[in-house]
Amino acid sequence: MDSIKVKMFGDFSLTYKNKSINGNDMRSRKMLSLLHYLVYHHGKNIPESEIIDALWNAGESGDPSNALKTLLFRLRVLVSSIGIPNIKEIITHRQYYFSWTSKGPVELDTEQFEQLCKKQCSDPDERLSCLLDALSLYDGTFLSAFATDLWVAPIASFYHNMFLSAMREAVSLLQASGQYTEIVRLTTKAVSIDPYCEELYICLIRALVASGSYAAAEQQYDNALNMFYDQFGTTPSEEFLDLYSLVVKTENPIENDLSKIKNALILNNEENGACQCEYAFFRQYYSVLRYFISRQGTSAHLALITLSAQDGSVPPVKRLSSAMDSLADCIVLSLRHTDVFTRYSVSQYLLLLPLASYENSCMAVGRVLRAFSKKHPRSTLKISFTVQAADTCDFIPFQH
Repeated sequence: MDSIKVKMFGDFSLTYKNKSINGNDMRSRKMLSLLHYLVYHHGKNIPESEIIDALWNAGESGDPSNALKTLLFRLRVLVSSIGIPNIKEIITHRQYYFSWTSKGPVELDTEQFEQLCKKQCSDPDERLSCLLDALSLYDGTFLSAFATDLWVAPIASFYHNMFLSAMREAVSLLQASGQYTEIVRLTTKAVSIDPYCEELYICLIRALVASGSYAAAEQQYDNALNMFYDQFGTTPSEEFLDLYSLVVKTENPIENDLSKIKNALILNNEENGACQCEYAFFRQYYSVLRYFISRQGTSAHLALITLSAQDGSVPPVKRLSSAMDSLADCIVLSLRHTDVFTRYSVSQYLLLLPLASYENSCMAVGRVLRAFSKKHPRSTLKISFTVQAADTCDFIPFQH
């Protein structure tokens, strides 16, 4: 008989000739889980107790053994409905063992994926071809709609780690041959599958920059940064934050009129208040300012403002996200146009106050805290800050 094609990455489907079964064809989640389990372990005799442990939660009411037999009967009816012959010889139950036998030959995307990832190739082009074929099969995590099932989770983790390893190797080979457009295609798909993986965003943004797509790189950077902070409640690594200096690079035409260049440098922004910038720029500006104040004998101060729950823990993501946006507005409106600040972590802003004494810096941050408290008089969040001179290492904490 013809092979039965089974897709287990992303949305499940089982196809025979031109007919398919997917999750929408089944009203019973448990029957679909039984199909998953049998077809993934095809060719093996599986003890009844193993299937019950995998599919039934501990303490679940009813008689799992009889329920399993009923599910098996219904599953045979469903699978035979797409034209698969001799279903009782394919899905078997003998004594206390269940099996999807070799009489129902299957082609699993998981097995093809693993074979391609592990194939040894001496030629880099052949190896790259295998990796690209493997990555094309990975349409999502293993049985993504059943990710919380105990038996699914470790298998999903195994294949996802294999996917990330294949992605790293493919990107390295593509970089060596300058195929940045292909890297963009691969990593764009990859971040849609795993939006939590910072490494994938770094590869994508670097590839966009290398291909000259600076606007797209900056947009991807901004989207990812906001997602890490506002949706996931995580602080990106310095490697990710340092990408900003790459994405904002621009190529200017040759210009000999310095007056035109000077005018082009002026931003059309007449608003008062502090300037919010990316962390990478903040670091560069801080380095320059430290050199300036050491030469001129002037002063500058850093301030770190932190939002936390009353017990000092990080607040829930949704609540923190709106509070941080509001705090940024308060910083802009409460400080001078020469002051700059950046998002340092998921719950912190870092401020740089040039030409300000320690006392004046504390007063400036105090204005921010009062503005925030006035804006949120009933907030249970705790807001605290520390101030330190740019050329010393002594922290003096304050709390509001």
